[in-house]
Amino acid sequence: MQEIWILYLKPHAYRAGKWSFMERDLTSEERAHLMTFKSSNALWITASKVALILWVLSRIKAEAVDPPPEIEALLEFKAAVSIQTGSDDNPFEPRGFWYSWKATDRHPCNWVGVSCTADFRVQGIDLSGWGLTRLYGFGSLRTLGSLERLDLSSNNFKADIYEDIGTLTGLTHLDLSGSSFEGIIPSTISQLWNLRYLSLAGNGLRGDIPQLNNLTKLQVLSLAQNQLTGRIPEHLGNLTTLVSFDLSNNLLNGSIPVLEHLINLVELNLNNNTLTDFKDPQSPAPKNLEHLSISGNQIVGSLPSGLVNLLNLKSLDLSFNDFSGTIPKGLSRQENHSFWLDLSHNQLTGSIPQDLFQSQASSSVMSLNLSYNLLTGSIPWPEVKPSDFAGWNFDTLDISHNQLSGAIPPMLINSSQIRLIWLQHNHLTGNIVDFLDRFPYTRELRLANNLFSGDLTNMVGRWGSLALRMELVDISNNLLSMSKTEDYPDPMRATLEAFLAMFVLREFRIAGNGLVGISLPNSFLRVGNLPTLEVLDLSNNHIVGSIVADAFDPATFPSLKVLNISSNNLTGPIPSSLTRLPKLSSLDVSWNNLSGEVPAIPENSSLWNPDFFSGNPGLCGGPLPACSSSSPPPAPTFIIIEKNVVKEGMDLSWWLLLIIIASSVLVPQASCLVVCWRWRVYKDKHQHDADMIATSNLLERDTAELMPLRELKRATDNFADGAQIGAGGFGTVYTGKLNDGTMVAIKRSKREGSEDDKQRFLNEVRILSQVNHRYLVKLLGCCMENKVALLVFEYISNGTLQEHLQGKKGSRRLSWKERLHIAVQGTMGYVDPEYYTSFQLTGKSDVYSFGVVLLELISAQSAIDFQRGPGDASLVTFAASQIKSGDWKGMIDPVLVKSCDYQAERESIMSVGNLALRCVEMRSKDRPEMKVVWNQLQTLWHRCHGTSDSLESILFELPDADEKISESVDSSTVLYSSLQDVRTDSSGSQHGDIEMSRSF
Repeated sequence: MQEIWILYLKPHAYRAGKWSFMERDLTSEERAHLMTFKSSNALWITASKVALILWVLSRIKAEAVDPPPEIEALLEFKAAVSIQTGSDDNPFEPRGFWYSWKATDRHPCNWVGVSCTADFRVQGIDLSGWGLTRLYGFGSLRTLGSLERLDLSSNNFKADIYEDIGTLTGLTHLDLSGSSFEGIIPSTISQLWNLRYLSLAGNGLRGDIPQLNNLTKLQVLSLAQNQLTGRIPEHLGNLTTLVSFDLSNNLLNGSIPVLEHLINLVELNLNNNTLTDFKDPQSPAPKNLEHLSISGNQIVGSLPSGLVNLLNLKSLDLSFNDFSGTIPKGLSRQENHSFWLDLSHNQLTGSIPQDLFQSQASSSVMSLNLSYNLLTGSIPWPEVKPSDFAGWNFDTLDISHNQLSGAIPPMLINSSQIRLIWLQHNHLTGNIVDFLDRFPYTRELRLANNLFSGDLTNMVGRWGSLALRMELVDISNNLLSMSKTEDYPDPMRATLEAFLAMFVLREFRIAGNGLVGISLPNSFLRVGNLPTLEVLDLSNNHIVGSIVADAFDPATFPSLKVLNISSNNLTGPIPSSLTRLPKLSSLDVSWNNLSGEVPAIPENSSLWNPDFFSGNPGLCGGPLPACSSSSPPPAPTFIIIEKNVVKEGMDLSWWLLLIIIASSVLVPQASCLVVCWRWRVYKDKHQHDADMIATSNLLERDTAELMPLRELKRATDNFADGAQIGAGGFGTVYTGKLNDGTMVAIKRSKREGSEDDKQRFLNEVRILSQVNHRYLVKLLGCCMENKVALLVFEYISNGTLQEHLQGKKGSRRLSWKERLHIAVQGTMGYVDPEYYTSFQLTGKSDVYSFGVVLLELISAQSAIDFQRGPGDASLVTFAASQIKSGDWKGMIDPVLVKSCDYQAERESIMSVGNLALRCVEMRSKDRPEMKVVWNQLQTLWHRCHGTSDSLESILFELPDADEKISESVDSSTVLYSSLQDVRTDSSGSQHGDIEMSRSF
């Protein structure tokens, strides 16, 4: 048997016809014995081989039936999820990732999405972005004893985070972000005491933040972009290992807890919540902070004093809050690294600290944004000699929308590194000609709405290197001029050619400078091709003449998107070349004296907008009423008596005699009738004339037209019920057509007024007739005969806001972006015109009414509706109970909920809802200023549209109010009462006005 085992174990011993054992040849006896064994036991050997094969196959089958435990756990987890698209046989489709997950493998370390330790134990699972749509728990993974990393981000589970997540106690990294998880954060997540990284951001999680004090090793915590409510738990201030802490874009409220014990914290982001203050404003901030952002909250009070001690700070964003007081000194002591500071959209006062501009020469790139505050004084200068100043290293400098005065510092003008300079909406002065060409590296220069002066004609030929870099120049609404000289008989052409010759210029605005006595160039061909110019704004000047067909040739302006030449004195027709510009999306020629037919425009084009052509009485066609084929007036008709029409034998004298006799009898009788009729008319008109004269004496020149009552009666068929389109607290609203064919809306007061009432009424008429705004319906005239007040407005035919919200009269239901756009436009109409220069409001009565409008936009419900049940008839009361309880289902318009964009827009909707509740607080002192409302709506608008462009591109400013107007009546109240479709005061009563919004 020994030889048998040797042969079995060493079959290689037979070489070249020899059997070799222990390095020797077989003897003849051994060879004979072996051959005898081979022949006699062949059957036994065959049976042994078969048995061996069967044993191996049985082991393979056993392994297939009973895989290793880790493979079994992963396959169980796979069965608990589903995937959106793809197929198992295509590994390049989302579902194809499963293709590598095979039960027949000895271990899963080669599976897509699985990583292992050196001893083939599962250490990490990364299924991010797989399109997973279903998840029934995490329990199947609890047997993976070495599992440390689990990444299920960027999926679409639409399910709760199951509490069995707490069984994965070995996890150090858990990322469930952006996967549409819903419900609350399970408390069992606090059992993952080994966690160092936890991200649940970008889901639909709601409720309070649970206790996480057991996560003592946590370094990164991100719960951003959810719907979490309540306060920030104080125990989070004890997680001393935290390095990054992000709770932004939630609905958290209350105070910011003390965080000074977070000694390792480098990044803190609490943006876009409803936080109101710091629990202890005097407590030090985490000393190692590098990035601090608390933008978009409602924090009041002074800036925390502890900020000046953060020497490692690289970025500080406190914008869009209600901070007041002055900017503390010492915020910019960081001299060895870049520093980014944003304090915009607050209520900060005082001057800009000089140290913000003092030590920046030694810093690297810096961005400073102090815009939309109440800062005064001048732009500070460094306390160094100009010859020793190396220049600021700002990348962006934005101190716009303040009350700064004085000149621009020479050192700022000569600074070589500032890329964006935004100084608009201040009271800065100086001759613009002295410095406009001395920003060598600046790409955007915004100087609009200041008090700069200068003759732009003197800029011709002085651009130098500026022509190679400047992309945007906005010098609108200053005190600039252009003058004719021998060298430049056409100053507009010369100036525009100089500006537009800047090779990379994409936006040029020179609106509102009152340029007098100039005309548009006949052609820009001398400038050459302007491939980058997108915006050209020449509006609100006194440009005269016509628009020459060659002036705006499509080949010269291949990229022009916005052309605004409105509010000038242009005459003649609109050349068809304007509508042929290949990328033109906005063409505003309104409020000129243009005439003729509007060139052909496709109805689906963005140019098909009657507002773009309004205010030109001679224009017709296109989006305006069709042109009528006017025929020449008929020739006068004469009665001619010829001889050939007289009967034969009758002389002409007989005909004359008959005419004379008839006249002598009929004329006295007709004269008597005329005298009687005239006397009756005189009696009826006597009181009317007296009223008209008295009213005319009370009104000033250049205000609304006085209209006779008889014309308004005729227009409305004597105020018939069929002409009525609305009713409310002021009275009844009718529609009708004046003698000249103009469709109007006529507001008729309910009651007769006294002389004092007449005076107040005429004061309001003066206000409304002198305010010109794109989103205010124009007041055409008034009438106060027989002590009944009537206001005549242009008629807006597209219905009221409520009709569009509720889909009445066949109108399309509005999307959330459209509703938010209306809300943003509305704020600009409801604010006192002085707001745009001082940001000061006289009261908060209109804030309440605007809050009601916001609630209507969200819910599409009426301000008063008794069908909502007892106690909820007022939309304010109903909304407050719904929102404060966290039950938004009954509050949000079902049309919005069913839209495909709802999940992305839900956060924006709820933010507007919370803002609306603040606006409708019963006590006026608890309501925010309109400035705060505007700031927050502006933020939401940017976020919803994914743009950082200024809203000035969509909103037009109110002109300055006359001093007499501001003395006679509160302008904001008049503006608001004229804007609203439904106005609700604090008592919940409803006042109907005609729809004044041009939003549709």
